[in-house]
Amino acid sequence: MERSARLGRAGRTAAVSRIYFTAPAGRAELHGSENAHLGLLCQRIADDVLVSGGPELSERLRSLIPPDHYLYRDAGRPGGFSAFRACFGRDDPPLLVYNGSPLSTFEMAFNTALHLGSDAVRLAARVYAQSELHAFVEGGNRAWLAGLIDAGLAEGVLRRTLPWRGQPSQYPSGWEKVASFLRERDNEPVVLSSTLAGSWFPSAVVAGWRPPAGTDLMPASWRGDPEWDELDDDDRAEYEEMTIEELFDELTAAEQHRLGMQGLRRRSDGGMLLELKPAGWERYRFGHCLSLLDVAAADWRERIEARLNGA
Repeated sequence: MERSARLGRAGRTAAVSRIYFTAPAGRAELHGSENAHLGLLCQRIADDVLVSGGPELSERLRSLIPPDHYLYRDAGRPGGFSAFRACFGRDDPPLLVYNGSPLSTFEMAFNTALHLGSDAVRLAARVYAQSELHAFVEGGNRAWLAGLIDAGLAEGVLRRTLPWRGQPSQYPSGWEKVASFLRERDNEPVVLSSTLAGSWFPSAVVAGWRPPAGTDLMPASWRGDPEWDELDDDDRAEYEEMTIEELFDELTAAEQHRLGMQGLRRRSDGGMLLELKPAGWERYRFGHCLSLLDVAAADWRERIEARLNGA
């Protein structure tokens, strides 16, 4: 099983944020409303399992709610499970805890969609959860990813146009342009980014880039200002990071992209598994790798313990 060590949007759903697909030669974008649709789609798949799982699954899940959670007291009362369903996928504070270890319900919801869904649903889950972490596709797999988009549009999982006030419209979601952009060439990687994330690509943070040792990182606007020495370490570090980004921006666009891809590949190889690729596509899971189907299984405790122990 392909296991991602991290995913973005921890506990957030339905955020309206554009998704950019960026390569050195250009960029295509997915509308924020379609991005929100992807997250809600995966959440609804998980919710269907919560409902169809019956009393046994709901009781198991209730047993994992920590006593200090605000839902603990009401979970078994009339209407209490509806409140639980509404909170499933939001993990602040942790909704489920097993023997002291938090179990992310966001990861569990999206792993359920990955387990039950088609390739198009898997694409929806990966794009929604990992765009702000800069998932990417290498040049040789761009046509394959475009094919997944085509299939998703044909299935109706992905939308060609966006509804307006509950009615069909002609406003494009962006998927067709993204697929066309992916097919334009096969010699450049394409990187995803989100306007929600506060992180862009390429950047010094993503690349893990630092200027040469001894570089003065004091912003020009602070030079000669005695209040600089009065800043605490956190404030000073924040200003210095801004300077580092400005220095990174002085590099050529090609060099920025090259360094950014090096950084992303290091992150992906280090356990974040950000690359979108055919190998391992069906086996990919987020974080603890658990889905609601694992909690519904007869050996559910053994499955949870195995995943928490890294099996």
